[in-house]
Amino acid sequence: MALQAIEENRKGAEVYHGAALCAEKATELLAETNMPLADIEEVGYNRSTGFVWLARRRRSRTTSSRSGGWSRTPPR
Repeated sequence: MALQAIEENRKGAEVYHGAALCAEKATELLAETNMPLADIEEVGYNRSTGFVWLARRRRSRTTSSRSGGWSRTPPR
């Protein structure tokens, strides 16, 4: 379900790849929100919907939106 939400929010989103850039962008988002930060490989933020996702090295994803709380999807 989280993967589907991520794919739906990719259009119009800011998506970053690479350890250094993801760390930088995640740090910027941490300044705006209270997100967990560990082993991140991808960061995405759709400013128009407020949807944010972080893809972690162990392939679990942590997502949040302005209207909801945090959601974690375990690896498949």
